[in-house]
Amino acid sequence: MKPRTPPLRRRTTINSTRSYILLASLLFLVLFSSTLVLFHSSLPTLSPASSTPPSLDDDVSTHDNPKSTTTITTKRSPQIQIEPIYCALPDPNHPHFNDNFCDCPDTSSDEPSTSACSKVKHSTFVCSARTQITIYSSRIDDSVCDCCDGSDEIHNNYVVCPNTCPSLRGEGFI
Repeated sequence: MKPRTPPLRRRTTINSTRSYILLASLLFLVLFSSTLVLFHSSLPTLSPASSTPPSLDDDVSTHDNPKSTTTITTKRSPQIQIEPIYCALPDPNHPHFNDNFCDCPDTSSDEPSTSACSKVKHSTFVCSARTQITIYSSRIDDSVCDCCDGSDEIHNNYVVCPNTCPSLRGEGFI
């Protein structure tokens, strides 16, 4: 008597199931990668010279040097002229001072109390006018209370910083 051979049909079913899974995975990867390419191509690009985030609601295509008359070209409006800002001696009463847009990317001196210049190397943030404590702008909204009044985490909805300034004032730090 001949030995029985296992049915081929079951093995074929297993192989076809694996083939379907492999084909579905391959199709998913192709669709996912094409979606990423389309999404990436629709994003606005910033040149390395202007790596700061734009403050306008429009998509900014160019942002010239703010030390001269600043010109911002957007997709919705041809050009908007902004009066010059003097980055060496910023005026606190100037309308572009602390407006949450880094107009002075070299020094970040126009944004001492916002996180707009946090990408600028060695830019600082002034915690409050009364304390004059400064921290690096990169430490803003990082979920760590660096300022005694909590002003560095004011836009972070997940952290509540207690005001410890009175205790520092009593110890002579402020």
